[in-house]
Amino acid sequence: MSRIPPFLMCGRDYACSSNIKDATMGAGIEGYEFITASPAHPRCCFPERNLLSGDSYNEIFERGILPPLTFTKFDFGKKTWYKYVYAKASPWIDCDSEHPILRSTSIKDELSYFTDLQCPTILIECRSDNCVQMARIIKNYLDTDKSSANVWILIPVHQRSKNHLEEKDSWHWFYRIRVICNYSSRLGVALKFDRSTTSLSSNSTTIDRWFGEPIKCLMYDADIFKTSVENKPILPIELEKIASRFFHLPNIYALIYGGGEKLKFETVPKEFAPYISYLDAIYQESRKKVTEQEYCPGDVLYAPAAPLTETLSYSTYEEYETDRVKYDSYYKAIRSSLSRLTYCSSDATFRRKDRIIMVLGAGRGPLVAACLKAIRDVGLKVKVYAVEKNPNAVILLKHLVNTEWKGKGVEIVHSYMKDFRPADHEKADIIVSELLGSFGDNELSPECLNDAIHLSKDQCTYIPHSYTSFLAPVHSYKLRTAVNGLVDATQNPTQHIIKYSIVAIEPSKVTPGMFSWSPLFFPFSNPIYVEKGAEILVDFWRRSNSTKVWYEWCMNSKYRMIEYEHTIVRKYQKHIINQALTIRSVGKRQYKRPSIVSHVTMHSYTHFLVSKFREPQIDSKIVRFIHEKYEILKGRCRRLNISSSMLMWADHAPKFVVKLIKYEGDLERNRL
Repeated sequence: MSRIPPFLMCGRDYACSSNIKDATMGAGIEGYEFITASPAHPRCCFPERNLLSGDSYNEIFERGILPPLTFTKFDFGKKTWYKYVYAKASPWIDCDSEHPILRSTSIKDELSYFTDLQCPTILIECRSDNCVQMARIIKNYLDTDKSSANVWILIPVHQRSKNHLEEKDSWHWFYRIRVICNYSSRLGVALKFDRSTTSLSSNSTTIDRWFGEPIKCLMYDADIFKTSVENKPILPIELEKIASRFFHLPNIYALIYGGGEKLKFETVPKEFAPYISYLDAIYQESRKKVTEQEYCPGDVLYAPAAPLTETLSYSTYEEYETDRVKYDSYYKAIRSSLSRLTYCSSDATFRRKDRIIMVLGAGRGPLVAACLKAIRDVGLKVKVYAVEKNPNAVILLKHLVNTEWKGKGVEIVHSYMKDFRPADHEKADIIVSELLGSFGDNELSPECLNDAIHLSKDQCTYIPHSYTSFLAPVHSYKLRTAVNGLVDATQNPTQHIIKYSIVAIEPSKVTPGMFSWSPLFFPFSNPIYVEKGAEILVDFWRRSNSTKVWYEWCMNSKYRMIEYEHTIVRKYQKHIINQALTIRSVGKRQYKRPSIVSHVTMHSYTHFLVSKFREPQIDSKIVRFIHEKYEILKGRCRRLNISSSMLMWADHAPKFVVKLIKYEGDLERNRL
């Protein structure tokens, strides 16, 4: 795991500079880690006032020409450029402008030049929701083999439109760009805070919705800082709270811009150096609230454990065993069950025979240790069977029996639980298992325990006694881009787990400190946009045959789909999506068909990963197929209603019989 960054990476933005070397050195002296500037010379940055000829903006348009593109002076190596300079597209370029001169002069030339300079990051400002042409150019740039730079879209946080339509919110600007760019992992957001944001609340939905996006940088206008009683720059209190929230995100940068004409060119005045110290102090304070265990440099997708069919590694066992909160809960439940057995049994009955505890799936022994601790506290004579199929884990269990557990009544059984056949008087009073997956039953807990029913007495206690799964719509740009590289339609896909280092639990029943149950994630192939206050209906099935177990589901909602195919916006009729749509079961391995976004039992979020399927055209045959499937399956359908304010679904992967749309959202990554 990467270490928590020790300090905030803070940079300085220049409108443009005639000498980038001097600008870089000046910023470095004042403590800035990098600068952002356009390599174009100042005379090319402001066509509205040609700095050489004095031509006005209108005169340039009347002649039908723009100043020739010339570039600023820099005489240092590309390694220095790569490390300290983030390129910024010229501010006057507008690919979606109504004026043909500005529209025809796109950013393609500058992007090509930035590629030759090996710029690590390129900033491109988005000024309105009319950004389709710009998004198309960015997509083509990201798709080329020559380019390796990341692209940050500079977007104002506060929408200054007079009518305040939801669709005009600046979040929707980036929504259009990322859909057209097909959720590229190299696309990020730089949020711009100017004077219009000073009244913004730190808990507003305007801020919350950005936490599902790939935020790379916070950009502050120097003029929004106030002066404290100590004569130091400070942000308004709400903006300071917003900064503290964003600084919890990994690898985030800060950028200062503005401050008058004196900051447009080469030097950085010394009076602006305290901005770095102030922002870094907020960063350090926010990081104190995030422990090393909670910090993760990025959410990671990995294949879920399959303990029934695979031999788990020691590293997997070690990760499970670090969750002391979970095993403390097991200990309390076992102790309570033993106390109940003592209370309910007569002295004669209790003396006549020992009590039996069976640990099914003992692993490296944490559940056995919890049993022995509970037995000691209650003061009973209890025999413990540790049943484990993994030969490597059995070696360690036998070592523990001869050392730490010697003389404590522990017997190791190297066997599958369904094959273990104890004598009738050796059947279990208490059965303890750790078979729960991230979606509760996705590791076949019901099937395994059903095969082990012959091990229990008539009055047997099972720990855990029950579990419940929860559904949660989620939006995560980064996880979607990760899935793009993991899921291959030509292979039999499997479900994946999101590895969160932070605790991911059901919000209303939070268990502090528990982290070993990671969420399952099942993305959709296309975005489904859900209006504010809309209701989502989810139909869900758990199905099985003699060789495999899988999930099937469908989702019903008002929706619209935005898809980049020659810039066509396609809309499906509502009645099609309101039918039960099931995906075809393919492949022979277990756990092939989990379902929609969900969060899991035992206080753990769960999301699903689905498979890619062939996508037929929408025609009358498919509609008939939908109706037939609906008639067959509706009797076993479990309906769940989820409503929220302004949601969108997350992510990418399956291709459905009728192409479902993917939720994009204004939810924080894992908040309902």
